[in-house]
Amino acid sequence: MKSSKKECYFAGAYTRLSQDDGDKAESDSIRNQKELIRNFQKSHSEIHIVEEYSDDGYSGVNFERPGFQKMITDIHEKKIDCIIVKDLSRFGRNYIETGKYIEQIFPALGVRFIAINDNYDSAEKRQPGDQIILPFKNLVNDAYSRDLSVKIRSNLNAKRQIGDYVGAFAPYGYKKAEDNKNQLTIDWPAAKVVRRIFQLRIEGKSNAVIADILNQEGIPCPYDYKRHSPDSRNFASGFHGNGEASWSFNAINRILTNQIYLGTMVQGKSTRPNYKIKKTVVIDQEKWIRVKNTHEAIISQRDFDIVQKLAGIDTRISTGEGEVYLFSGLVLCEKCGDTLIRRTVVRNHTRYTYYGCYDRKRTIKCKGVVIREDDLEQAVLTSIQKHIQTLLDIDKLLKHVDEMPLLKRETDALTELVASAKNELLRYQNLNESLYRDYLEGIVDQDEYLDLRNIYSTNEERLHKSIQELDRKKQQVLNKTSSYQRCIELFREFGNIQKLDRKTLVMLISHISVVSKKKIKICFTYQDEFDDMCYLIQKMKGEHEIWQG
Repeated sequence: MKSSKKECYFAGAYTRLSQDDGDKAESDSIRNQKELIRNFQKSHSEIHIVEEYSDDGYSGVNFERPGFQKMITDIHEKKIDCIIVKDLSRFGRNYIETGKYIEQIFPALGVRFIAINDNYDSAEKRQPGDQIILPFKNLVNDAYSRDLSVKIRSNLNAKRQIGDYVGAFAPYGYKKAEDNKNQLTIDWPAAKVVRRIFQLRIEGKSNAVIADILNQEGIPCPYDYKRHSPDSRNFASGFHGNGEASWSFNAINRILTNQIYLGTMVQGKSTRPNYKIKKTVVIDQEKWIRVKNTHEAIISQRDFDIVQKLAGIDTRISTGEGEVYLFSGLVLCEKCGDTLIRRTVVRNHTRYTYYGCYDRKRTIKCKGVVIREDDLEQAVLTSIQKHIQTLLDIDKLLKHVDEMPLLKRETDALTELVASAKNELLRYQNLNESLYRDYLEGIVDQDEYLDLRNIYSTNEERLHKSIQELDRKKQQVLNKTSSYQRCIELFREFGNIQKLDRKTLVMLISHISVVSKKKIKICFTYQDEFDDMCYLIQKMKGEHEIWQG
């Protein structure tokens, strides 16, 4: 092929750098690439560099790069007719696309292409072997990106599995530790906002109302807060749309449902199909990588669970108030189990509010299942007060639990059963070993050996499972006292309650079943623990009578 050089070329110098491609060497820095191109131009008088295009931080596997696209636009506008790069990998690492530009698009547009370190110049006379070498180099660059992508993915996944944080920016409420970028520490100004959001939700505020409160108070939303933080260089968010950033329903919901605030690292929520496709694909929640206790929690497990509970019940908003109704989602029909509907009627110029079992058309479903809201409120308040007093009385009795042999006998019995099972397991393991020696020495034949080995192995497996189950039951007994204490401490917080509010209800009550206008059933939080404590007290009293003769 003959040389097709012109007397004058208006060139664009193109440079690119991306750590995604493994470009970490100083020789690949943007500054050094530009210097190399300028030195090359000095020895080629026919080339005049009129523009420099740069993409710092962009991968070479696709061509949706701002600097590259501007260069292509300038080519079409006839501003440049020559491109100079350090080497083919700076231009691109996609084998097919790179070859298409060099072999088809640039020749069609009359553009000279120069890759300095690859000794390639489209205007120079080319040898037959060049037809193979150039595509081969592009293929090598493509394969390099593919292999590097696999290694990076594998490394990031390994870090996720052990609880290292691998995100570019810390979640709202946290910041990266100064001595370890994979460790999260609490960012207190934002963490206080997170805690307030949870408390407002527990108190009955809706997501939309919480967002309005924060916006009215001028509290920066996560996007603006992160954008103005010290580590905000190159920060970008897909959640920020056009216009001024502000708190929204979705922003509040993302915080209220994020387990990161429990001290649990949750990662691997999305992925990319391969190294050439930048579009992310959402991964099913059951496949997310969760590692507990990787950092300090901002929200307690109790508050987090309450908020998740609220998300699953009816949260109709009071008209003009922006708050959830006091009993919303907590009152059920004893007959059918459906959530009761709140209804207000006016009789003799007086308003009455009821909860009843109605359908969407306000037609009665279960006859007789109805109660006035004020009667319900008084009954629930009285029940809570009695429940708290009962728990405090139980607590006084449980102070003596360690002096009673009841729990100790239960744990001792389980300990003996575990020891017995372990001894029996050891016996079968020894039998299996001696059986194998007998088989090698010809004392038992192959059929006898296989039959007995099957029996011994079956018993070993049974005993392993039995020991695990006994250990589990023993741990449950040992955990009873702490479980009871959590129940008592929760209700103790509300020991002086004189009036109901939404926070009290959602924290102390699981649900309320209405039987009739005069009868309700309340299922309290920690109901199982309460029932268990009552049973334990009765059992203790019975044994006390036996001890007394």
